[in-house]
Amino acid sequence: VSIYIGTIFPVALAAAAGTLMNVISAKKAGDSYPLKETMISDGFGTMIGAFFGTPFGTSVYIGHPAYKRFGAGIGYSLINCVVFFFFAIFGIFAVAAALVPPQGTAPLLIYVGFMICKEALEEMPNRQYPTFIIGILPALSDFASTLIGTGIPNIGLQALAKSSILLALVQSTIWWYIIERHLAQATAWTLAAAILAGLGVIHQPAASGENFNKQQVLIQDFSDPANSLFQTEQWRFMVGYLLVIVPLAILAALQKYTDKVDPPREPYVPTYEKDENVVVSHAGIDASDADIALKEASL
Repeated sequence: VSIYIGTIFPVALAAAAGTLMNVISAKKAGDSYPLKETMISDGFGTMIGAFFGTPFGTSVYIGHPAYKRFGAGIGYSLINCVVFFFFAIFGIFAVAAALVPPQGTAPLLIYVGFMICKEALEEMPNRQYPTFIIGILPALSDFASTLIGTGIPNIGLQALAKSSILLALVQSTIWWYIIERHLAQATAWTLAAAILAGLGVIHQPAASGENFNKQQVLIQDFSDPANSLFQTEQWRFMVGYLLVIVPLAILAALQKYTDKVDPPREPYVPTYEKDENVVVSHAGIDASDADIALKEASL
């Protein structure tokens, strides 16, 4: 299990983050649910599902605003539960998979993906759009790496594809702190990325401290092992992150002890947390912009 921790941990973390995202989505639609109860029930249901072979969350799922617009209530969830139960017990999923081509289900997945991206972009400041792009690059690389045969023979692309979920979480967090000018936190997260890279948790097919200075097989060519594509060593990625730490640490020190570097930005006010006395745009605003809007409204 330890060698796959780069996949197991981010999947679990992403599932928990997905539950939080769905609670926020429901709150935006006008329905507030207790966060603790939601997280516990989803975790409990997911653990039960794990005993029956499913690694996915089973109690909280995306789409609350759409279901609400359609007038769906608790009965909708109950009907889905019953239908899926009988489909699973009698093997109807296999029949449905054989009858419905992938081209018929792919548009639904694309729609859900667009909806998730839309909600994410709506609830972040415009300045953080680069963070969003950085966050989806590993997932896109993971998808692209499987398009042609055993994968596209590009070392850079393959390096982004490995442990894509965890890599997206780490790199997007670094960029978030950099853009918000929280340079000390950005330095700490970059150091964490360097450690993960040194252990092979990110950028590598499997985590192992023993392969610190050894090349790992990136794409295996079983017909001709000599043609297998090898990836650069783990230490090279670690050094890359350490090189980023140097300017970040210098800027963080200058920010703390001098006035040569601008202080951190004001906290961002998302639309679902807005105060009724604060004028907030559809895409949200900064707290500093809210103060300006209030002053202009009072004149």
